[in-house]
Amino acid sequence: MRECAHLTIIADKKLQEEVREEAKRREQSISGLVRYAIKKELEAAKK
Repeated sequence: MRECAHLTIIADKKLQEEVREEAKRREQSISGLVRYAIKKELEAAKK
């Protein structure tokens, strides 16, 4: 369950779910999507 370890980096639980769904949709590795999630968190922080 390495993907869970990567997802603990993401503080926002709703964002974690979003990233998991995105991972399923894209069929990509979670580590690649962590970059996506961090980008999303940064965008949210700017608001």
